[in-house]
Amino acid sequence: MIIFSDHEVFALEDFELSMDHVSEYRHTGMCSIHPKETLTLFCAGPECQTPMCHSCCLTSHMPTDSKMHIRWDIEKVYTEQVESMIEKKDNIFKTERVLVGLSKKINEQLDRLAANADTTKEEIQEKFKEAVKMLERRRDLLIENTDKLTKEKSTLLKKQDTEVINFIETIRDACRFFDQTIATKNQSAFLHLSKTISDRLNHLQNINFDTQPRDCNLISFTKANLGHKCEQCVGIVGNIFSSTAFGPKTKVTFPKMIESEEDFDIIIEFFDYDDALVLDEMKITCVLFETADAPLASVGELSFTHMGNGKYKASCKIMDTSIQRIIQVGVMMNSRDFYVVELKAIVEIKQKEVQTNVILGSYIQTENQGIDGIQADFSRLKIDATTLNGYLKGDF
Repeated sequence: MIIFSDHEVFALEDFELSMDHVSEYRHTGMCSIHPKETLTLFCAGPECQTPMCHSCCLTSHMPTDSKMHIRWDIEKVYTEQVESMIEKKDNIFKTERVLVGLSKKINEQLDRLAANADTTKEEIQEKFKEAVKMLERRRDLLIENTDKLTKEKSTLLKKQDTEVINFIETIRDACRFFDQTIATKNQSAFLHLSKTISDRLNHLQNINFDTQPRDCNLISFTKANLGHKCEQCVGIVGNIFSSTAFGPKTKVTFPKMIESEEDFDIIIEFFDYDDALVLDEMKITCVLFETADAPLASVGELSFTHMGNGKYKASCKIMDTSIQRIIQVGVMMNSRDFYVVELKAIVEIKQKEVQTNVILGSYIQTENQGIDGIQADFSRLKIDATTLNGYLKGDF
């Protein structure tokens, strides 16, 4: 048939399509203005950015005073843009690996949260064995609150995991689309889409995302002593608590320069992943580190006082003069490790005061005042005439 005169025809039984040789079956890009000419050139002028044939190059894409045309071989432009986008694809694959790791952390946190919820329930059960009949309704309420809080945290983590998985799939879709686009090696078709593909890869490459699970806090059961008056205080026995504080948003106000043996303050503020202050009152402690694995034994564990508005404050003094720096603060919440904040604080050794018995300044000796006169003036310093005379002459 005439329609197939410039086509390659082969038997179906001989056909085997794979990504390795799919480009052999590409359709040659033809000029829309000159249908018999192939698109072998590319105009890189700021107003063009389009493939063209030789005729277009010699007519509508000649440089003029009013319009800039930059003519390149289409193969060169194609190769450069493909290489550039391959590099971008490799970079977002790195992001994809980070996201896969984040998804793993989120699921590990979900497992920890579920296990912690079970442990919390067991603690609740143990405490309520002392007065089962009186405390059944309170116990059930606390378990319900535990389940509710677990559900809220699980929902938050699952939502984040869904976002991460969707982001991973979006990256993979973009990369698959890019691979399919360049598989045919159809330069003109690719270059028509190159800006869209490049913008998509740039967008995916620049998307910010949380690198930690949005809620790394477990549930705590605040225990209460059960005494003979428990019946009167059933409504306030025990409590379910877990902070919404998000570790990476923790703010520590710490001096950049510390003088040894001088008091200084440490202030810690807690925020959730939406940057809202965490106003719950918690038991906060911290440990200072000179190196990543060496806590300062001379300082020990610091306890903080709640200042309101999510702020906690503690005072400290570095007594060990061998300490040169504080590189991190390990923050603990309700006796559990919470987050490590990196620092760059330098410790300066306090200069010791040097005491001297005598500080001699400038002395003016008049004609009428000799060594004996000076000795009289300095009699309270117990300096004899011989010593003073030697000092003035430069013998000492």
